[in-house]
Amino acid sequence: MNDPIDRTPDLHQEPTGRPLTQRRAKATREGILEAAAIQFSRTGYAGTSISDIQRIANSTKGAMYFHFASKEAIAHQLLYRWSEAVAETIAKAEATGQPADRQILIVYRELARRVETEAITRAGLVLSLDSTITDAYITYEDWTEALTPLVIDAIRSGALDCAESLSRLGGRGADSRNPALRIYGR
Repeated sequence: MNDPIDRTPDLHQEPTGRPLTQRRAKATREGILEAAAIQFSRTGYAGTSISDIQRIANSTKGAMYFHFASKEAIAHQLLYRWSEAVAETIAKAEATGQPADRQILIVYRELARRVETEAITRAGLVLSLDSTITDAYITYEDWTEALTPLVIDAIRSGALDCAESLSRLGGRGADSRNPALRIYGR
């Protein structure tokens, strides 16, 4: 007897049952983000155009605007990815159970590695310091606030001595009146 259910694989679906177009759309979106990350890291936010991103991503303007309403929307997604990288890295460091000063070291080493090897993470860091992007400073503030509990724990435990650390820096950073050390004019 014939089986009334057609069991032949649908050529328009992945083995998971998800349409191939979803997979392609995700790949296109990630390609746009990667291209933008590379260009933002090279020329900054102001020095990057949608056409630059489109060219590097080998994408159409229609595809770009399907995924992102503007260049700033792309930047905000990269800022979000930076925030995720920071939160993930801090959580992993805290999960080690190491003393706070070691956790701080773990965080900075891992973030440095990721910034060096991951274009999206690097661009997120770069963009977090760009005062021309709406609310980018919030990402920077979130990053520093996320590390504050570890720094406080390290100071309280005696593992981190602020006076000693500042003297090693030769006092640089101790004078917030120096405009070069201020971020966003704050």
